[in-house]
Amino acid sequence: MRLAGATTRAAVAAALACVALTPLASAFYLPGIAPHDYKVDEAVELQVNSLTPTLNADRKLESVLSFGHYDERFHFCQPSGGPKAVHESLGSILFGDRIYNSAFDVRMLRKDACQVLCQQTIPGKDAAFINDKIMKGYNYNWLIDGLPAATIKVDDRTQQQFYSVGFGLGSSLAGQLVPHFHNHYSIKVQYHTVDSVHHRV
Repeated sequence: MRLAGATTRAAVAAALACVALTPLASAFYLPGIAPHDYKVDEAVELQVNSLTPTLNADRKLESVLSFGHYDERFHFCQPSGGPKAVHESLGSILFGDRIYNSAFDVRMLRKDACQVLCQQTIPGKDAAFINDKIMKGYNYNWLIDGLPAATIKVDDRTQQQFYSVGFGLGSSLAGQLVPHFHNHYSIKVQYHTVDSVHHRV
């Protein structure tokens, strides 16, 4: 009986200590998701992930396979020194993410136009591979400061705009034989100002 009373008192004391310390804890931190404060012209990392299938122009899912961004058949521009894998969280690994650095040079509050990353000649066999992936509705999946890049779409029924994660490798209309390959990008980074010097994506 005495032991039960001592255990109860210890449990009550521990509960009171937790309640007393609650006002001191006003936030939490999960590794890998802390915001980064950028200064003007500081590099904002743009990373690339696997290309994944979505619904095609006929609103059908034709594949479940993903392809690494730097699969040699895509002929995407690579960063100097070659692509380097980014350390991933357990969740990213379980979801099959394959995240790498990229050749893009994105800077906080710097407006650039017409930057050429590289020039590639794509052989016919690889062009056919790319066209097939466009027709199957494959998406680019980029991360900017660890957040997924998205494109603005319009809902067919409500005509309201919404953000959709990723964006098409290319585009094709239903019944179109030769698709358009998206290899020119307009990157718009939304940010908010923290103070007179720092900004966050």
